[in-house]
Amino acid sequence: MQQMGRTTALVMSLPAAGALIIVPTKDIGIVVERTILELRGPDVDSRCKTLAVCQPSDLNLIAVGLPVFFDHTFDDMTPRELRDAAHARARESNRHYWPVSAG
Repeated sequence: MQQMGRTTALVMSLPAAGALIIVPTKDIGIVVERTILELRGPDVDSRCKTLAVCQPSDLNLIAVGLPVFFDHTFDDMTPRELRDAAHARARESNRHYWPVSAG
């Protein structure tokens, strides 16, 4: 039940303008998509996408276009090297939405 709470918290924090949610498997992506539809409605659901990152070539699909978020299961179920590469790619993409200023 706690795990579902984490997914619910993620879904409720997604911007209404849309987001890309990284998941470890397509099955988990389906669960996340259903949760978005149930909790946020069809308008937000149509603007949010899930991406199952299972192999290095999947990282090419993370690009500027939508802010990137991770489902909590991704870190637990993904090998470290792929996980680290996905987080690095997401940080790079998210700089467009949340620029970091030196100071």
